[in-house]
Amino acid sequence: MIGVCIVTYNEDLYIAQCIESALSQICSEKYRIYIGEDKSTDSTLSVCEKYAQENPNKIKLIDQENGGISVARNNGLKIATGKYIGFVDSDDFVETDMFEKLYN
Repeated sequence: MIGVCIVTYNEDLYIAQCIESALSQICSEKYRIYIGEDKSTDSTLSVCEKYAQENPNKIKLIDQENGGISVARNNGLKIATGKYIGFVDSDDFVETDMFEKLYN
């Protein structure tokens, strides 16, 4: 199992593309996406909630008090399961084979 942590704060312009790229992985291993939402003041939270509701077996949303990227990453690490943990920045997208390469 691979755990992938995405930490986000005020990234409503990019977060959908980031999540879509994480969901589009071709990976032989099971993986779970953990989104640490750091109390955004834009529509980021609602976008994340939509994806988490549509993909309950794949995405776990962590809605936390604003504590910054380090706190959000550490919270993701606390609940992430898997032998391997990876991070994706919320304003980036990943190639479809990233998790497979991470696992290998």
